[in-house]
Amino acid sequence: MRVNTAVLKDTRVIFWGIACLTAGLAVFYILGINQTVRNVAERQILETELSSISNKIAELEFSYIALKNNITINTAFELGFEQVKEVVYVSRKPAVAFASTFPQTP
Repeated sequence: MRVNTAVLKDTRVIFWGIACLTAGLAVFYILGINQTVRNVAERQILETELSSISNKIAELEFSYIALKNNITINTAFELGFEQVKEVVYVSRKPAVAFASTFPQTP
């Protein structure tokens, strides 16, 4: 009775191919984890800066409101504003009709 066996002659090539593929995937995995950690750290820094800027904006808004509430008619006269002699109102309705150069389709 004869038994035929298949012998892989290129086992070293297959082994090193799989080993290199595994090493390459491990390197990409490590680089991906590294980039993720860097992004998380950068996001924390940006959130801190955003909080600081938001606080500055809130302070500026409060100072604006305080200054706005301190303006009186006397302050306006001191700054050079004058009482209006003749009141003129502006209408929100357009007084001019615009002609279209495009043909109108019915």
